[in-house]
Amino acid sequence: MTELRAQHEFAAPVDAVIAAISEPGYHAALDLPDVAPPELLRHEVEGARTIVEVRFEFAGTLDPIARRIVGNDRIAWIQTIALDPLARRAELVIRPDVRNVKVTCRGTFTFVELATDHSRRNLVGELKVHVPLVGGRAEAAIAPGIRRRLDLEAEGLARRLARD
Repeated sequence: MTELRAQHEFAAPVDAVIAAISEPGYHAALDLPDVAPPELLRHEVEGARTIVEVRFEFAGTLDPIARRIVGNDRIAWIQTIALDPLARRAELVIRPDVRNVKVTCRGTFTFVELATDHSRRNLVGELKVHVPLVGGRAEAAIAPGIRRRLDLEAEGLARRLARD
């Protein structure tokens, strides 16, 4: 198991950050390098909670160890975020959208007010590749890409919040 941690600060209050992440248009407009345009699969409001499910497909060159795990299949994953604005938390689940890939990735975002117009999003999570012998090496190869994608998503969110 590889621990995932990330922090992202925004020049906006927590409520605005959560509201922006909850918008279906935010995810559909993400422009990430080596990733095809995201596909919004689900946007559902359940009381105060919002669930957003987005499909991503990798379009870049894959690390050799990761290629051994997935074979010649396309690399795609589904990211589900369940946002709870009252608790100022969100549950994150990333699961492969390819055949027989035994990977689990989940975490929790917490949102913290830093000042009237500034906030921080903290992620604590874990990535596990359930493949004997190479799982740990695969996690070490995959985790930096997940962190980088989260950083790029946060940069896009910061730009969106600056426009609003």
